[in-house]
Amino acid sequence: MKKLLSLIATLGLISTSGTVVVSCNSDDKASDGNATTTKTDLSKLNTKQLGNKEGTTDFPTIDLIVSAINNKNSNYGLKTSDVVIDGTQSIKTIKLKALDASTKFTGSVEVTYSYSKISAKDLSGLPTKELGNFEGEAELPTLDEIVKQINKINDNYGLTSSEVEVDGQISATKTKIKALSTSTKFTGSVEVEYVYTKLNIKDLSTLPIKSLGDIGGIKDLPVLSEIITPINSKNDDWEPKKAEVELEGNPTKQKATLKAKSGSKYFSGKVEIDYSYFKKQNIGDIKAKDLGDIIGKTDLMTSIDLVEIVEVINLKNPGFEI
Repeated sequence: MKKLLSLIATLGLISTSGTVVVSCNSDDKASDGNATTTKTDLSKLNTKQLGNKEGTTDFPTIDLIVSAINNKNSNYGLKTSDVVIDGTQSIKTIKLKALDASTKFTGSVEVTYSYSKISAKDLSGLPTKELGNFEGEAELPTLDEIVKQINKINDNYGLTSSEVEVDGQISATKTKIKALSTSTKFTGSVEVEYVYTKLNIKDLSTLPIKSLGDIGGIKDLPVLSEIITPINSKNDDWEPKKAEVELEGNPTKQKATLKAKSGSKYFSGKVEIDYSYFKKQNIGDIKAKDLGDIIGKTDLMTSIDLVEIVEVINLKNPGFEI
């Protein structure tokens, strides 16, 4: 640097009316107007061993390699548009270099892995493309819901949402999906048909009949199933189930709050219901089982009226009423 400045001075190029700036900064930076951003040097990649990889091509695609780099190096943010393959690739190693046009990366890096070619399923060969009826919360099905229905109708197909994307638009009757370029298990595309229905999610606060009358149970306070049963009998077409609802807080002998479980497909909100709860008596708790002589209206003991037996049981066991 000193020799360069001496040479400039010797040649008389240093002006008294202006300033000549000579920079020896080696950092590679990208300029965007007035902002300057330092690029990431690929050679300084922390984790260069990418592990075991699979694909349908003879060698790993650049999409697969870039995806693996980002998975092994958190928040790295590399894109396929940032790099190209430098030289030849193999099933064990590949060298990538940054494109001049990349605004975030510079330099090059060689990464290693163990790559295996596998036989991919062509989506066009999906055995059953008619998926039948299914429901969802939104106006149209999601990709996850479609993939789930594909696997339900096609046993052991093994499709995942991370392997495919929607090709075009989703509708309530059909959708075309295609394999992602990074997919290691699927290729091609397929159009599936179905009948999709939006779920009728009921708000518990709109429950028509909230007063349930008398409720009996074997415990000191009612449990969920003992509350759900009269709700269903008094409210047509509601039918909340234990898998969909739960009690909020502790119930009392007069009231309880029922709320929809998180993730419920059929119910939302909550409702306070009232009732009169009583604890049922256990016949096995009868202490005085010897009832003594019973005078009946018939000649045979086997024909004694049940009411007469109950009256004697209650008489012999004060506080116990059947």
